[in-house]
Amino acid sequence: MYDKLINVADAETQKTTKKKLKNLVDIEK
Repeated sequence: MYDKLINVADAETQKTTKKKLKNLVDIEK
C-alpha cells in the first residue's frame, strides 16, 4: 500500500521536475 503511494508521489514529482527543466531550457534559448 505504502509503495503505491510512494510511486504515485514520485511520478508527480518527476512530472513537475520535467516541467521545470523544460521551462529552464526554454528560457535559455
